[in-house]
Amino acid sequence: MTTIEESDIIFNFTQQYFQKNVNEGEKIMIDVGAASGRACVPFALKGWNVYAFEPNLFFYNHRGTPLKRYILSGRKNIILENYAVSEKNDAQIPFYISNESLGISSITKWHNTHKEANFYVNTIRLDRYMKIKNINKVNFLKVDTEGQDLFVLKSYDWEKYTPEIILCEYEDKKTKIALNYTWEDMCKFLNDKGYHIIISEWYPLKKYGAGGGHTFRCFNKYPCSLQDENSWGNFICFKDVTLFETFCNLHKDKFI
Repeated sequence: MTTIEESDIIFNFTQQYFQKNVNEGEKIMIDVGAASGRACVPFALKGWNVYAFEPNLFFYNHRGTPLKRYILSGRKNIILENYAVSEKNDAQIPFYISNESLGISSITKWHNTHKEANFYVNTIRLDRYMKIKNINKVNFLKVDTEGQDLFVLKSYDWEKYTPEIILCEYEDKKTKIALNYTWEDMCKFLNDKGYHIIISEWYPLKKYGAGGGHTFRCFNKYPCSLQDENSWGNFICFKDVTLFETFCNLHKDKFI
């Protein structure tokens, strides 16, 4: 099985090529859909300030995840919030979980195994949250919200704070019918914001969760077509064209 971790690749890239003249403690990551903290804890360990959102109470309360262990250790540079980031502020909405995979929990019922959890979640927009917390820049925005990624991006204040790197997920199976948008809508949105986009395409899943066949296929530069319209994957987005080109050259073996 061929697999990669896009968040690890971005982490390693930032350590080598990203803002050498800026103190690590001045760098900011926002992680929407933090889950166990697999993506954000390495950045925090390097001194970045991290704002993490996780609406699923299983992950939020679990004391054994890397994220919760980091917070319980007494270190203060991760703030964990039990919000679902959305286009709407101050809504209290149902949350859906699945016996097939904990990882496909969502505020949208897009899978036939989804059932309503025994708790509701509160929503908040990123622009409001950043204003409340006086966050005036974002170096890395990571979004993994099982179908809500475009709406999370739309809640961001693009007039004030442009993230330098964005990682977000696509899968039309989750979004096309239930939420009326596709991977192309996300690419257009990000491209219109001035981002250079790499599509990290994975082969279609056999099922969600363990044993689902999580197999990486290739990188490709947008604009392009998917190798398989039933694929899923992530967008790796750079505002700066030099960083984009450097990243592409470093990982040229992964491009088709």
